[in-house]
Amino acid sequence: MKKALNIVSQRAKEIDPGQWVFVLGGWNEQQFADTPGGFTTEELDAAAPENPMFIQKSYSKAYMNSLAEQELA
Repeated sequence: MKKALNIVSQRAKEIDPGQWVFVLGGWNEQQFADTPGGFTTEELDAAAPENPMFIQKSYSKAYMNSLAEQELA
């Protein structure tokens, strides 16, 4: 999972603050050898502190950081 968080963190650094970071499928929670499972809000907040982040798990489930939750509230 650390590698995935590093990838989305790097993407957030490449774009302007406030722009969305999207991951739309193409992964599953069991593929992470270091820490199988989903992402916590805190992990996503740390990965993209200035960008809303939306990571789609399936058609009906997604992980979001605090900024994304605020934007969609």
